Amino acid sequence: MTFKKEHLIHVVSQYLNNHFSASDVENWANAIEGREDIGYATQDENILDNISFELANPILTSPLSPDIAREYLIKLSGATFSTQISNK
Repeated sequence: MTFKKEHLIHVVSQYLNNHFSASDVENWANAIEGREDIGYATQDENILDNISFELANPILTSPLSPDIAREYLIKLSGATFSTQISNK
């Protein structure tokens, strides 16, 4: 399997829409981070690695919040995507 930006966008969007909790996202990111059978989309490897690390390690980085989630979506999709995200 190849880990792509679309996967992160989906999970972070689900968090913003209150379908996933911060703990759900952390557990998902830990599961992704620990798998050696998942490769990264080459052109996006750095951003995928950085954001998935931050999501999996909120104690070392920052706990997930709606503001941080929106920042991730902007980084992953560009500024035009930010207007599509609800402010819940």
